[in-house]
Amino acid sequence: MDRYLEAAYQQSIHRKLFEPIDRYLDWARFTSNRFLTAPIQEAREVFDKALNELSAFLAVNIFSLRSGASTEFLYFRPDQNPDFGGAFSGPDRDWFDQRVLELNQRIDACDAAYKAFRLAVKKKVHV
Repeated sequence: MDRYLEAAYQQSIHRKLFEPIDRYLDWARFTSNRFLTAPIQEAREVFDKALNELSAFLAVNIFSLRSGASTEFLYFRPDQNPDFGGAFSGPDRDWFDQRVLELNQRIDACDAAYKAFRLAVKKKVHV
């Protein structure tokens, strides 16, 4: 999870980092995969929601580079990203900056929810 979130912060995500996230989300969708203790289940639901929202946001906003680069990595809006030669200003730049801000907020929310979920599990396991 930490590598996935760090890669999202860097706006460059290796394709293989999506696999464990997708597996977890598939597992979490089954109704039988519920925890018996309310605090753990509540923390997991918050985490699942944050992770789903981040994954959906990334699905719409990350792409491979067009110009013959490796397709192993996906980048956050490379056509508009100044780091990849996206030359724009004014409203276009504001739009891109807002998407980056939204990405960072979603990553922070997901990270906080993940830590809360892990803490809830640790509290129950170490009782």
